[in-house]
Amino acid sequence: MAVTPPGVNTDAATDITFDSATLNGNLTSPGTAAAVNVSFEYGLTDSYGSIIAVDQAMTASGTFNAGLSGLISGATITSGPGRTVEYMAPAQVPT
Repeated sequence: MAVTPPGVNTDAATDITFDSATLNGNLTSPGTAAAVNVSFEYGLTDSYGSIIAVDQAMTASGTFNAGLSGLISGATITSGPGRTVEYMAPAQVPT
């Protein structure tokens, strides 16, 4: 049987403030997996460096999100005024 990988889209962030945002993703297909673990990777460059687990093993297509806070205080990363935080939503089939 052929294995089909999961499909995932990184959607626009919402609820953006000076030190927080909600990151959004959409699992477009779980592929041939029974469940898919979703998360967000983020950082000041497209090398990312930090991960937020969504604590959700998805078994069907649908949206997911996670709150990101403390961007100015350094609780997660220091972005500073006018800096951009890069992020993506990967999907992983549990082993």
